[in-house]
Amino acid sequence: MNSDKKNNDSLWWRCVKLYPKTYSGIIICVILGVIPTLGLVICIPFAMGRLQNNLTDISWRELFGNHLAKYLEYFFKNSNWSSGVSIDAQKSYFGITFALIALTACVFKIAQEWLLEDLGEKLARDLRDKISSCFLSLPFSRAEKQSAELLGTLVGEDSREVRQTFTRLMGSVISDGLITVIYITWLSFLDFQLFILFITVLIPAGIVIRITGKTLKQLARQGMNSQTELLGMLLERMKGWQTIQNYGTQNYELKSFNSSNSNLFHAWRRSARAKALGSPLVEWLGTLAAAFIIVVALRRIAEQALTSSILVQFLVTLGLLSNALQSLTQQLNSAKKGSESLRRIYAFIDEKSSIYLGLIERISSISIVKNINLDKVEIETPTGQPLTNEPLDLNLKWGDFLLLTGPSGSGKSTLLHCILGLKSAKNGLVSWNNAVPSDAEWFNYSHDITFLPQDPLLIAGSIIENILYPEFIDQSKKISETVLSAVHDSLKKSQLTKDLYASAQSLSGGERQRLMFARGFYRNRNIWIIDEGTSALDSENEKSLMQELKFSAKNAIVIFVSHRKAVMQYATHHMDLNLKINRILDTPTVNN
Repeated sequence: MNSDKKNNDSLWWRCVKLYPKTYSGIIICVILGVIPTLGLVICIPFAMGRLQNNLTDISWRELFGNHLAKYLEYFFKNSNWSSGVSIDAQKSYFGITFALIALTACVFKIAQEWLLEDLGEKLARDLRDKISSCFLSLPFSRAEKQSAELLGTLVGEDSREVRQTFTRLMGSVISDGLITVIYITWLSFLDFQLFILFITVLIPAGIVIRITGKTLKQLARQGMNSQTELLGMLLERMKGWQTIQNYGTQNYELKSFNSSNSNLFHAWRRSARAKALGSPLVEWLGTLAAAFIIVVALRRIAEQALTSSILVQFLVTLGLLSNALQSLTQQLNSAKKGSESLRRIYAFIDEKSSIYLGLIERISSISIVKNINLDKVEIETPTGQPLTNEPLDLNLKWGDFLLLTGPSGSGKSTLLHCILGLKSAKNGLVSWNNAVPSDAEWFNYSHDITFLPQDPLLIAGSIIENILYPEFIDQSKKISETVLSAVHDSLKKSQLTKDLYASAQSLSGGERQRLMFARGFYRNRNIWIIDEGTSALDSENEKSLMQELKFSAKNAIVIFVSHRKAVMQYATHHMDLNLKINRILDTPTVNN
């Protein structure tokens, strides 16, 4: 339990270290904001006292107590302020001083809240960016296994909960903590004897709060365990209801259930007793402390060892201290859910980052794929049926064009996943460049693949931005004439005659597919994976596009999922998953 708490604390500190300047600004605003707040605590009792009595000079001792008065008298020695605040100074400066103090306190509070909310938003934004970055940087085999529900929870609910808790912990908790320390210090300066009396009576209240809190946590854990056990027992009895009736053991099972139910009842009842005893006892001790302080203070006022204004300041500060402590306790108790959310987020980030960094360390440069081999490969479809009648033996090299055909559900996507390392074969080996790739090599080979799905991915931008994605999408960067020439050439090959800076979102389905081919022609990579990439094209555009693909991909391997005649005539290998056969076409029906 303690190790979990320390771990959560270190995670929050890890968040703070991301933004040292902003967080330092928050701490400065908190400290500077307390000073005018104390000024108001001083001014208000002073103003109330002046309204009830004739206006007279007021000494530093009446305003700040004996301890601070000594320092102020020394500081203002040989000046008009050496003994305190004169009547003329009160008339001239009190109103404007009070207004400036109130305004200063308000400004620092606004600055603190603004910085804190901004920091919380930054943290949530950066955590979401890290989650997305870690996921998008994973190799195919790892990314496919990620839970969409988990990613949605991390980016959504957990990030929001972390932001709210971070704002509470790093704002209210730190603020209330510092304010508590400053208020306690201020009480000791106002009157040390009253402060000692307050601490003496406060210690028993603190002990009661500590014992009560510890007991309540223990009882809450017992209650939750008993409740979980009770629910599990009920579910088991529901499953075995017929057996219980057949054997006539209803009374025995009911007695067992009632026993567990009684344990739960007693745990919650003890918790209620602890609350009923702890809260009034703390309140009674607080009332007792206030009574003792007032009695002792009145006696000291009668002896002229204490002024009434100092007593009022002491009591007002006690009230502020009580509010700060109560707020501090509430915020700490409400931070548990946010701590769990942060722990889940960093567990995901740290795990995925280690995978990604481990891959990057083993990658020197983009690997060029020269051949893909399937050696006696047996694959099962999602329904558990064999993909082909016989094990697959397939050797693809530059210039080869593999056509996959078959009805929906026949296993085309399964075969693609197996070739790309997203799914393991039941038997046999899938090798790239004559070796079974490791995770690092899969990650590396992915940079040599052009993948064109039936429904292409378009970014929000112009046609040229989509072709050059992800390079040169920043409009501030100048695109060279060489790059522009290559873009125009790729558009020409894909039969897409559009303005380079027209919106890609306005394109039709066929134009979108041609735009993805233009991106592929521009990249000119060694592996083309095309999944029904010409389904929205008319026959003329498809024929022209296939001729350009055959010519451009003569130093590449093409794997094409399609049923279109214009595609079939360019295949060097044809795998019909409807007939569950693999045919090697030694001579394509269309020449280069």
